[in-house]
Amino acid sequence: MGIFDIFRKKKEEPVEKITFDKLDYFVDKETKSLNEKSESFMEEIKKDAGQFSLKIKQKIPSLRLINLENRKEQEKLKAVVIENLLLYVGHLEKLLEELKKIEDKGTEDYINDLQLVFNDFNKKSRISFCRATILIGKEIEKVRDIMKNFMKVLDYKIKSRDIYGTFKKEKLIDNLRLELKKLEEAKNIQKQIEDSVKNSQNKISALELEKQSAETDYENYEKSNVHAEFLNEQEKIKNENNILAEDISRLKQELNLKLLSKYFHNDKKKNELLHNYSENFINSIKDDNNLKIISIAKEAKQSIDEQKIKELRDKIMNQKMPVKDKKLGEFENRINILEQEINEEKRNIEDENHKKQKFEKKEEEILIHVREDATKIFGRSAVEF
Repeated sequence: MGIFDIFRKKKEEPVEKITFDKLDYFVDKETKSLNEKSESFMEEIKKDAGQFSLKIKQKIPSLRLINLENRKEQEKLKAVVIENLLLYVGHLEKLLEELKKIEDKGTEDYINDLQLVFNDFNKKSRISFCRATILIGKEIEKVRDIMKNFMKVLDYKIKSRDIYGTFKKEKLIDNLRLELKKLEEAKNIQKQIEDSVKNSQNKISALELEKQSAETDYENYEKSNVHAEFLNEQEKIKNENNILAEDISRLKQELNLKLLSKYFHNDKKKNELLHNYSENFINSIKDDNNLKIISIAKEAKQSIDEQKIKELRDKIMNQKMPVKDKKLGEFENRINILEQEINEEKRNIEDENHKKQKFEKKEEEILIHVREDATKIFGRSAVEF
């Protein structure tokens, strides 16, 4: 290499840009890579743990066979050492049992539990180890060395392969997938809202046409001969009723009910009848089937036209009242119903648009979280959305 080569910058590898459309592809790709890394690491660590367990199993029988009878130390001390040696062996056997229990766990749980198992072993076996090594050094230290070596290799592999970084990325990807699912749900809801709005708009268009048709029918009927004849008939009824009202008014004056009441003030029945006529002349003459009012008037020496009263009662009994054109009312009712349905669809559009705004805002918030997670996983320079 030339002397100036050392000043030359290494050519940087181009960073593959990740757009939102390609995010699923890169997430799947990264997931596959992390799974392979995790599975490879797990396979290797389990192999190491298996070899460790085998070595410890092989050492346990020799530890149990240790005999201090030929040692010159006090018997009490030797008894304490042997007792703690056996306690330590018990802890070793318990350690192997716990390692067996966690074999089927996933990589992260396995690593965490593995360290917990060894920490628990160290904590519980510390005193028995210290007391056993008072007289037993070489044999028990070999076991400790096997253990130290295993933990050292484990720690090196965890750090060198950044396995906790892998776990962190896996969690970020899980969270990213969850956010993407929420994003998809928000988009689906917005699509449903858009469909609902479009459906309401189509309904409004159809209802408007139907309303226009109903209004045309209304106008045509309003101009028709049938409706004109109906109006003429109603006008005739009004005129007849006006004439009848005038006749009733003249009859009331001719009868002079006030004077008759004074004349018959001592006759309870006649006075009551006259009072009813004064209060409601039309209803009273309708109820007076035998027209007692005539005989009362005659008794009071009033000059009245008996036949005229009878004819007037017949007219009252057969009186017609003006009515609205039912056909026209049907058109009006239909137009009002259509108007209500149109307004209901308009309110639905307004409500749905308000709902859509909320989900659009929610989509923006979710997209921010997606971008943040993607940046943590793939790096800021790679993410382009």
